[in-house]
Amino acid sequence: MPDAAPFSAKSSPATTGPHWFNPFVPRFRDDPHPMLHRLRAESPVHYCALANTWFLTRYKDVQAALLDDEKFSADSRHWEEHARFFHRPGPQDAAGVYSRWMLQMDPPDHSRLRVLLNGAFTPRVVQKLRPKIRSLVDGLMAPLLERNKGEYIAQLAYPLPIIVVAELLGVPSEDHAMVREWSERLIPSLTPAMGAETAAKVNGAVRECGEYFRKLIEKRRAQPTEDLISRLAAARDGGHQLTDDEVVATCLLLAFAGHYSTVQLLSGMMLLLIQQPEQFTRVRREPSLKTSAVEESLRMVSPLQFVFRTTKSPVTIGEMTIPARQMIFAHLGGANRDPEVFPEPDRYDVSRSPNRHLGFGHGIHYCAGAGLGRLEAEIVLEALCEHFSAIHLTGPVKRDSSLLLRGIDSMPVAFER
Repeated sequence: MPDAAPFSAKSSPATTGPHWFNPFVPRFRDDPHPMLHRLRAESPVHYCALANTWFLTRYKDVQAALLDDEKFSADSRHWEEHARFFHRPGPQDAAGVYSRWMLQMDPPDHSRLRVLLNGAFTPRVVQKLRPKIRSLVDGLMAPLLERNKGEYIAQLAYPLPIIVVAELLGVPSEDHAMVREWSERLIPSLTPAMGAETAAKVNGAVRECGEYFRKLIEKRRAQPTEDLISRLAAARDGGHQLTDDEVVATCLLLAFAGHYSTVQLLSGMMLLLIQQPEQFTRVRREPSLKTSAVEESLRMVSPLQFVFRTTKSPVTIGEMTIPARQMIFAHLGGANRDPEVFPEPDRYDVSRSPNRHLGFGHGIHYCAGAGLGRLEAEIVLEALCEHFSAIHLTGPVKRDSSLLLRGIDSMPVAFER
């Protein structure tokens, strides 16, 4: 595929596309790809009046938007409708804390945080965690092995990433359950149109978790250890000059958003292996396919369905011009099924190569913990292949209502040894 052409900016009236596209209907949540395929073919740069946002679904457009930091901002506060859709008042509301996430920062602020996290997620550092992660997987999988059935999300896919990220941060083991509870209470914040009662609960979780991390930061500042919080705490007075608010926000980012996207990779990968058992058999017979199987799962699942961008000025993409201060949903899930890039895009092929998916984003905001998420998925797949010859659903798969993550809440499974 040729390199994506850069966007041009000029002034012209925005034009809306067809009105059949509705991302809020249940069938889109359950399987968005039929609608995304049609949108990509008929209106790839699409204004959705229902969401008051623009959808990009072609690979070349999504990739270019994520690379073009001059025309697109990661800071959603630049959106003209930000306060209406995101802000819910509170002493320390979620929107205010999330705005300090590096995911929603532009350079140079983004760079100050990113350089610190990069060191925590180098390939060498991540690979050193392999024995620990395998030990955690074995422990969490023990009840499933004992009964040859269980609830995969609750017993393995959800607890594993939160334990890993909590230990990486330096959260004591006795506090892991608290961090998990806060993370669960923050999940509704991924849906912009929260009611007042839900927003109050989310803001409460943000305050409690924030206060916990502030105390832990002060403790690590006084008595540093070999963990990420100690490293972030030390940066307040260093050359990077992080504020305590930024350190707290980064801890929340890793403990919540960072872990939850890995949950969706683990759960989505399992569902694909169940739905297409011949692919599970291939990986069992050819262990060398584990890495490509994880990459193909990332492409098919797209744990983060889309990323937010805001136009800084009018931007023309193809035949469409998007005005300034508009919200863009650069749809990673749509880009990862673009037939111009991926032959037979809806086919799950654990040996697919090349596989230039955007499952962890692209550009300067590429997921810092991508290597860790990949490693967790590979170790889980390794353990499944070692212990089981087949996997089956024993009940319905339940999804949550978030458009952003298209998460799976429940997956009851049974195994054949």
